[in-house]
Amino acid sequence: MDISSNTAEASCRVGPIRASFAPDMDRYDVSGVEKRRHEFLTGRSLAENALCHMGCSDPFVGRHPDRSPIWPAGFCGSISHSDRLCTVMVGKTSALRSIGVDIEPQGAVPDGLRDTIYGPGDDPDGADPTLIFAAKEAFYKMWYPLTGVFLDFPDVGISVLGTQVKARLLTRTAPVPQLQQIHGCVSHCQGHIMVVFALEQAPGAQIRLYDQVSALCQTANAPPRDGKDKPPAAPGAHWITR
Repeated sequence: MDISSNTAEASCRVGPIRASFAPDMDRYDVSGVEKRRHEFLTGRSLAENALCHMGCSDPFVGRHPDRSPIWPAGFCGSISHSDRLCTVMVGKTSALRSIGVDIEPQGAVPDGLRDTIYGPGDDPDGADPTLIFAAKEAFYKMWYPLTGVFLDFPDVGISVLGTQVKARLLTRTAPVPQLQQIHGCVSHCQGHIMVVFALEQAPGAQIRLYDQVSALCQTANAPPRDGKDKPPAAPGAHWITR
C-alpha cells in the first residue's frame, strides 16, 4: 500500500473565502458573527480541498449534534483554528483510523491555568502549558470519533520528548489498545504550536503523516524567495500532499 498517497494537509490564514477556492460554501449553514463564520468556513474549505486532492467525489464535511465533523465515507480528519490560522489533516481510513490536530498561538495558555490543565500523569519539566493543552486537545480529537467518550484534562498524561509528545490514558482502559499510549508530533507554524496524533491502520502511516506535518510547517514558515510569495495551492494555503 502506498501510504504517501493517503494523506493531505493544509494550513491557511483565517478570513473570507474566495468563491473560486470553495465554490460550494453556501451549502454550509453557519450562524453567528462574521468572525465565527470565517473560522468555520475556512476550516471546511480547506477540508474540502484536501478531500478533493485525494479523489473524494463529494467532499462535504457535515456536523454531528455535538458539532464534531462528519467526514465522507472512507476518510477521517481533524480541523483546528485560532483566530488567525487554520489547519486541516485528512487521511484515508485504509491507512489511518483517526487523526487529531490542535493549534494554539504560542503563549495562549498562561501559567495561571497550569493547575487546571496539568494532572498527576503529566511530565511538567519546563513544558509550556500551551503545548500540554494542545497535546491533550489533539489526543481528544483523535480519541472521540473512535469512542464517543468524553475525557477531562486529568484523564490523559503528557510527556514532552523534543519534537514529539507521548500521551498516556490514565483513568480508563482504551477500547483500542494502541490508544492506551501513543506518540504525537509537535511543530511550530507561523507563531502557533501544532500537535498531531494519528492512529494508523496500516504500518508506516502515522510516521508518514508526521513527516508531512513537519514539511508543511517548514513551508509555511519559510520566507518568500526572490521577493516573490511562496506559490500556494489556494489563497493563503500551503499544501503538502504526495
